Amino acid sequence: MAQTLLQICQQASREMGISAPATIIGNTDLYAVQLLNLFNGLGQDLAREYDWQGLTREHSFSTEFYSYTGDSTTGSTSLLNMSSIASLDTTFMIEGTGVPEDTFVVSAAVTTVVMTREATSTSVTSTYTFSKVQYSLPSGFDRLIDRTQWDKSNNWPMVGPASPQGWQWIKSGAIAGGPRVRFRVIRNLFQIYPPLGSENFMRFEYVSAFWGATSASAAPTLSTLTADTDTNIFPDRLMVEGLKLRWRTDRMMAKDRHPPKDIASGFPIRILDISKANDAGSPDLSMVPRAGRVLIDSSNAPEGDYG
Repeated sequence: MAQTLLQICQQASREMGISAPATIIGNTDLYAVQLLNLFNGLGQDLAREYDWQGLTREHSFSTEFYSYTGDSTTGSTSLLNMSSIASLDTTFMIEGTGVPEDTFVVSAAVTTVVMTREATSTSVTSTYTFSKVQYSLPSGFDRLIDRTQWDKSNNWPMVGPASPQGWQWIKSGAIAGGPRVRFRVIRNLFQIYPPLGSENFMRFEYVSAFWGATSASAAPTLSTLTADTDTNIFPDRLMVEGLKLRWRTDRMMAKDRHPPKDIASGFPIRILDISKANDAGSPDLSMVPRAGRVLIDSSNAPEGDYG
């Protein structure tokens, strides 16, 4: 069972030969205040140190699109007499007669949609497809786990994350299409291309910044512990040793003494390595140039054309 914030701070204090505080949260004693800040800093740094299984999450979403009719005029950025503007916002890309590539909605009001680019032709009562291409990241998102992004409707992996140069090339070059969905995270939005014009089910894995919980049985929802009874996803021993190490390092620096390089990181290296090794299973490492395959996987099964 995971120890609480208070229990870990008390254990670290006793091991350092210091009087253990009765409380941490709300305690104005400078030692208790420092323990709290060192503890939260340790947890936040550990969360970014490794892809802990306790921080790994899956996120799914379905792509959105709408088809409405309207009128365009050459040289105008407005689509007039729209049949509807329901649910449209600046995260939608527009496709249709006279609409250039990579055109987004600027605003939508009453029966008019304003676009980021001018129409290249005049058309009356044409159908325009509005595809959402920018999606909010899940709460607590910290970072993506590479090669977990899938278009599950087509059973295809998504391609990315695209580089800035590659992203502009696929959106601006002469060849801008293709069967695979590209993706990139910009401005804390998960962005896809091309606009799909269909409802596809997408999924990816990510590492959460929520390493703390309100109890040992509760799901992690905290990036900073705020109650003596809060717990965390890391091994108790790692937190005790890490807290002791950071306190001693801080004491040395306060006396203008530099800690040894092997502890300057603020992590108890041996215990950290053991914690990582025991956190989840690991694949076998082969000593031969090419490991044998006994099961079907991505290296020996085609993605299609089975007939």
